Amino acid sequence: MTKPSILIVGNDQSLQKTLTELFRVEGLTVISAARVADALLIMREKSPDAVVLDAANIEIDAREFRNRQLADDRTAGIPLILITDEAASARIGPKPGAVIPKRAVARELVPAVRQLVRARPSVEGNLMLK
Repeated sequence: MTKPSILIVGNDQSLQKTLTELFRVEGLTVISAARVADALLIMREKSPDAVVLDAANIEIDAREFRNRQLADDRTAGIPLILITDEAASARIGPKPGAVIPKRAVARELVPAVRQLVRARPSVEGNLMLK
């Protein structure tokens, strides 16, 4: 069985490093992208089981990212979790899988990812049974 994967999108290297370590401990394969164009390409080619988007640290707003994701049949079904600050939360378009304020990442992100990844048809209970 293939390990479930998660794509982390954003250019905050400190957050990328923290999330990478967190998700590897949880048994995920971690893919990272600092740029939106790279993230959308990775989503089309690798179809990660979930995407975590640092909405405050990408070159377009979260609404535009979500619209581009939903416009492509290959990426539309991938669950999206937004990490956001207060200002970015007002710019979110079509409902993602979860919206998590940066101040709550430590306690809310892993449970949200667990729930979304388990719900994906391609994942058969092989993820994060902790």
